[in-house]
Amino acid sequence: MIIWHGSFLWASPLTPGELKKTVLYLGGGDQSPWYFLGVFYAIDAYKIPVDSIVASSWGAWVSALWMEGFSPDAIQKLFLDPEVKPFVGQEQLSLNRFSKKEPLLPIGNGNIPSLQMRFFIESDTAGFLKMVKRPLNSDSLTIKNALFHFRIQESLSQKMIPPRKPFSALSCDGTSGKSMSDIFKTLPLVGHHASGELCHLIPLPSKNDSSLISIVAVPVPLRNKDTIAEPWKRELWHRALQGLKNSPSPIVILRPHQMTQNTPEAWIQAGFSAVESRLGDLSKVLGRKPSSIRSLDSLVPWFRYNPSFEKVPSEIYSHIKSYWNPADTGIKGPEHFVSEIMSNPLYDSLSFELQDNGDLLIGASAPTLIDFKLGGFGSNIWGPNAYSKIDFRFINQFEYLFSIEAFYGLHSYGIRPELRLSRLWQGRGDFFVNADFSHREVLKKYFSEEYDWNRIFSESRTDLNLGFSYEVLPQHQLDFNVLFGSRTLETKYSKEEGDFESTPIEPGVTYKYSTPDYKSWFGYSGFSVEGSLSMRSIHAGVYGFIPMHYRSKVDLQYYYSPTTFLTLGAGAAGAISMYHKEGYGYVYPELLEFEPLDNSYRHAMSPTPWSTEWYFAEMLSYHYGLIRLQAGLHNNWLGLWIFGSYIKDFEENPTVLIKDHRFILEPTLRFAYRSFDVRAGLSRMVDFEHLKEFKDFKNYHFFVRFGAYQF
Repeated sequence: MIIWHGSFLWASPLTPGELKKTVLYLGGGDQSPWYFLGVFYAIDAYKIPVDSIVASSWGAWVSALWMEGFSPDAIQKLFLDPEVKPFVGQEQLSLNRFSKKEPLLPIGNGNIPSLQMRFFIESDTAGFLKMVKRPLNSDSLTIKNALFHFRIQESLSQKMIPPRKPFSALSCDGTSGKSMSDIFKTLPLVGHHASGELCHLIPLPSKNDSSLISIVAVPVPLRNKDTIAEPWKRELWHRALQGLKNSPSPIVILRPHQMTQNTPEAWIQAGFSAVESRLGDLSKVLGRKPSSIRSLDSLVPWFRYNPSFEKVPSEIYSHIKSYWNPADTGIKGPEHFVSEIMSNPLYDSLSFELQDNGDLLIGASAPTLIDFKLGGFGSNIWGPNAYSKIDFRFINQFEYLFSIEAFYGLHSYGIRPELRLSRLWQGRGDFFVNADFSHREVLKKYFSEEYDWNRIFSESRTDLNLGFSYEVLPQHQLDFNVLFGSRTLETKYSKEEGDFESTPIEPGVTYKYSTPDYKSWFGYSGFSVEGSLSMRSIHAGVYGFIPMHYRSKVDLQYYYSPTTFLTLGAGAAGAISMYHKEGYGYVYPELLEFEPLDNSYRHAMSPTPWSTEWYFAEMLSYHYGLIRLQAGLHNNWLGLWIFGSYIKDFEENPTVLIKDHRFILEPTLRFAYRSFDVRAGLSRMVDFEHLKEFKDFKNYHFFVRFGAYQF
């Protein structure tokens, strides 16, 4: 008989020998997995016999793990996994509750300050195409949720509940069972319309049986139960609690008195305490031998999953398959697969369905994507420039990218189209063709102190690049490309002799390696290695011809952050251009005897970020080596960075007066948020004989840069 008194519910006194078996009932509710975990901690601690389990929703998962042989500690470890914890106990019948509010301004990604809008092109049921606005970041919530679903299935697959075991998972479609699919479909997950959360929130015995004692765990506190926010959930709980009053069987209610904290630890403790408070009602069964429904065999996870992509559309079959690494074993396979998929914004949905034999059925969709960007960039070398870009991407066996970007400023303008085919050769290769039609003209005032014979006022390009990239190993990449260029330089000689025109041809190969967390110049940690080897010939019309010569370059960089606000960096770089001349051996390329033209084809050094902005004659050489050091103090979006380098110009560039041993110092203040990157600082280069001039700040070059556009 059930006795109702105020807000407390308990069982009437039990007659010795009256109850012979115990049935544990677990349902759903927010935070209920943590609460039920506390219940199982107490059941194990006090050796309470459990003869059968009836469960739904989250309770079915937790109790199934316990029956399979998971210890409460092992269950807690699973729940605390970073891929699992955000979703445990969170009803997911609609993922909208997890969605973040979009920012007022759609600030884009990348290096150019811009506003960005993203659309997917989809077809409706009538076959008509429509554009659907999507968030800028790929729908990582959907992808991460798919991995969470897999982790549930993976945990259930480690040991199936035998058919004879007294366990039943209830669903709202009127079915019950103990298979992995029966347990999975009762969970309150996206697409689970038969979830036990909707009709078996508190499972109860269906009839009065004096031979049973029913233990019902209710994860709703007695005193602050009104904290349930959603009206539909309050109604579900109201009905469930009403049913609890009218239960026909003697029951022991495990219900917390009140909750002062809404944390996993607090809910686990509440479940444990709820059992402790009812030990008196369970005293008649505590001395009985524990039941054998719980498996004592070792848990054996799958060594390797066999992915099946038969559910995905044929046009993305080979593309998505290339993301799966056959060498991955165990759970690392799906984890790495999801990590790779999340890096591609084309995939907007993903699903896993684990079969009893270890086959993993994978479903996904990847509609056509269009990105629009509108913004600007500039510096006190270029002035302000407006910028726009359109990306059109889709998958049909391979991934296609059609891109076009344009900029227009005070004196500069340009357009850059590109075609790229990605994930060729089992997902490791990309083929690309791009062009550069641009005119870049600097503000003459910035270079007013530059020697006239070295000054390049503007450069026009009509370049064509084609090549392919191949990922030899993860993070190890080889790029093969050929440049067919056409350049026109405006110098101080242009009024008398016209602009300098030249046509470089340069095939080459580049090797790149970088750690996943590496970022150029302003990274917090990571390591990068880049080396290139190419051959270049230059036709300069009436000004001469530089025959085919070899060019090689190596660049190393390392970042380390001893604290969250301090970063230290060190790097080294070097480059050389040479060819074999009969009777002389290997020599530097011949000079065309026009200083600006010669300098434009020398290697551009990269001792500091600002030094890469234009053709600074002191940082151009056919043969050099340098060492970089840097330090940065930063907090979120703001940072103060100091860059310093030592440069050895082995060629001793004859167009400059500075000595071959050079030093450069560049303090920089930087604000960076998404694509917004604003830098301001000072830069100064001196040779070894004039190191004292670093103290003379009036001779530093002031710079400001908005955006990091790479010309």
